[in-house]
Amino acid sequence: MRDRAAVIRDAVRALATARVRYVIVGGVGANLYGRPRSTFDVDLILAISEDDAERLAGAFRARRFAVSPEDVRDALRERSHFTVHDLRSEYRLDCKGAYTARERVALDLRRRVRAGRGYLYVDAPEDLIVAKLLFGSPQDVLDAEAVYARQLPRLDLRRVASLARRFGVSEEWRALRRRVDRILREAP
Repeated sequence: MRDRAAVIRDAVRALATARVRYVIVGGVGANLYGRPRSTFDVDLILAISEDDAERLAGAFRARRFAVSPEDVRDALRERSHFTVHDLRSEYRLDCKGAYTARERVALDLRRRVRAGRGYLYVDAPEDLIVAKLLFGSPQDVLDAEAVYARQLPRLDLRRVASLARRFGVSEEWRALRRRVDRILREAP
């Protein structure tokens, strides 16, 4: 079975072929900036329209992924996600359009990071923290705490605070900072 890095590399190549602007969000970003954890999906936000569906599906098929243009168009019409299955592994891509202001912010703030011999566009850690707080599951909060703790010297705290205000999670952001800062102060 292929590893996740190979799946992501091929997915990014397919997106480049299709000329689709993207950002990798979710668990992959949490792994990169925070803490390792297992996940079989790669979450992506794509800047696409229904007109891109055929080209996008063809680019994925050429890289041995399975998705139909109809699935892409249906998801865009319904403002939902579509799944792209890797035919050589258990991994899948969960893709969605940039439907909301929060998703457009993720695309605008994305970071270009080196991955092997190439590059990927990944959610900025500041936006990732806010997105994780917005989703709010216990797993998401742990991810946000880990990203904050590991990225603290490099984080733009004003940007996090501004995004937290904009998306209604200021209180959660302040609570996270208090918890993690206390732990960091008490650590040997």
